Amino acid sequence: MPKTLFSLIFAWHLLFPLQSQPAYGAELSLENCEFCDFRLKKLNKLVVKNISLKGAFFFGANLEETQGNAINFESANFVRANLRKTYFKDSTFKKADLTFTDLFGATLRGVDLSLADLSHSYMELIELSFSNLNSALLVKANLSRAFLDNANFRRSDLSGANLKGADLSFANLEGANLDGANLENANLNQANLQNASLRGTKLKGAQLSFTNLTSAQIAGASFSDAILDGTNFRSAIVVDSDFSGSKWSSVQTDSANFCNSILPSGKKGTCP
Repeated sequence: MPKTLFSLIFAWHLLFPLQSQPAYGAELSLENCEFCDFRLKKLNKLVVKNISLKGAFFFGANLEETQGNAINFESANFVRANLRKTYFKDSTFKKADLTFTDLFGATLRGVDLSLADLSHSYMELIELSFSNLNSALLVKANLSRAFLDNANFRRSDLSGANLKGADLSFANLEGANLDGANLENANLNQANLQNASLRGTKLKGAQLSFTNLTSAQIAGASFSDAILDGTNFRSAIVVDSDFSGSKWSSVQTDSANFCNSILPSGKKGTCP
């Protein structure tokens, strides 16, 4: 081997030493590491607990199947990171940037994602039950078939999000923006959508039993074939929407405006 080439290879290994990947379930030898740089690192199949990674940079990192307990990820950057099938509990992702992040099948039950940005993220089959997503951004996120029951989405932006077949039962969506979202065949039973915005929202075949839509702003939405049992539309503005084929039972419409909306009878709602 020429001396020059050997010197280059030796220098390369000094600068970028090979690191063996810890075995599945190994404890990550990492203590508090706030604002550390883990970009493009392989951190998959690890176990971490009781540490602060506040503000850490995980851009493009691979954390697939990593498990964590009581981790502080506040303001961390996970842009384009792989968090598929991760499991975190009692942890916070408050104000974290998770745009374009792969969270397929992840379990983030009861975690804090308030003010986090999950726009354009892939979260099919994710579990966010009992999690706090207050004022979070989920613009055009894919949450199809996700488990979101009892989650707090108050004032969150879910515009253009795919929530097809998702379980949002008992979820708090008060004041949330669901404009252009796909909620076909979703379970919204006993969810709170008071003052929510549903412009151009797709709710075909959705379950809306005892759902609270008080004072909601609804326009051009599709409720065809949806189930509305005890649904509360009091003081809601519901214009140019389609309820054809939907099943109504004990629906509350006091002071609601269904102007030009197609009702289950096939008739159009009157305008004030």
